[in-house]
Amino acid sequence: MWSLWQLAKQFIVTQGNVTETFDNTGGLFTKVNQIINASNPNAKCFRDTPGGDASLIEFLHHRPDISADITTVDSTPVGSGSIAHVFRVYLHTGESRVFKIKHKDLTAKLSDQINMISLVSGFIRNMGFEIGEADQEYSTMLLAELAFRAEAKNQMHLHYLWKNNPCIYIPKAYPEWSSNDILCSEYIADVPLTSFIQHSQQNDINTVAFNIATFVFHNHLKHDCFYTDIHYGNFLITLGTNRVTVVDFGAVKYFEADMINSLRDLYTSIFCNDRDLFASTVTNLGMITTLESIEMLYLFYRVQMAPWITEDVFVFTDDWLSQSTTTDIRTLLTWKLPKELLCFMKITFGMNRMFTHMKVANNFSSIMKSCLNI
Repeated sequence: MWSLWQLAKQFIVTQGNVTETFDNTGGLFTKVNQIINASNPNAKCFRDTPGGDASLIEFLHHRPDISADITTVDSTPVGSGSIAHVFRVYLHTGESRVFKIKHKDLTAKLSDQINMISLVSGFIRNMGFEIGEADQEYSTMLLAELAFRAEAKNQMHLHYLWKNNPCIYIPKAYPEWSSNDILCSEYIADVPLTSFIQHSQQNDINTVAFNIATFVFHNHLKHDCFYTDIHYGNFLITLGTNRVTVVDFGAVKYFEADMINSLRDLYTSIFCNDRDLFASTVTNLGMITTLESIEMLYLFYRVQMAPWITEDVFVFTDDWLSQSTTTDIRTLLTWKLPKELLCFMKITFGMNRMFTHMKVANNFSSIMKSCLNI
């Protein structure tokens, strides 16, 4: 029995400084590194990634309608990611905004990296492993992040959905100050999650984890969209209230109503221990065909969803995390996960690992009850 995470860690050990190489390469490989380093919030990939000459000054030179409202430009990025740098500007009104500027020549770099992933995927298929359209789906999601006008729409949509929630905040986007390579947003002077973890009491950390989980599950079970970019670098915390501010909305996945209904049935079957509903749901989704496979998948999901269905305080531990990511690889590859749901691996290998590192202990069952009307 192997855990997918154990495979990844073994790869890191045998390849030596592969994570350093990924950091220095940027683009797609920085995103891979964010998954690999889910237990290391201080990793370079969450705070400082390479990019081209992101020149805000050049952009403003061609937009005098915008530059006329700006008094000062901070030339030092307030943040860096796999796709862009983020710069802060100060307005005549006294408020601040941030500009997210795409790295130079990023599209060409990502195209080359995606071609490399396709070659590796072809090699895996030739070895007899069924991986479906995982590589195409991931490539589509990644390239979608390059379209900042689309990201602005995602951000405005989520801002509207959460505008009345005191525990979750989505910064305003300013599409009139944006382009397909530049995204302007409201500046939020909150504390990065990594710093918050280092200097906060465990009760406050548990509350923040509850707020993050609320954001993730309510989005896809009540609002038909999934925020896939779950990692330390995309959450800011308001000290005193533990409000979570979410940033970076390039990787938002939208679902058709039928898929959301199937997903709700899947979650309901696990929460209510309804094997018949589970069997009909996964069969209708085309995930498995045999009774033996259905039972194995059911037990797998029961472990996966333990934090969200336990009607008591659930403690994230290394032992549980290892159990939740452990299965026979060939068995796992026979479960034909619909390509639309591949992004949910970000819960397994993103949020769950993050919460384990944070030593989170909380009762999350009310989130699932609210989402499923149980």
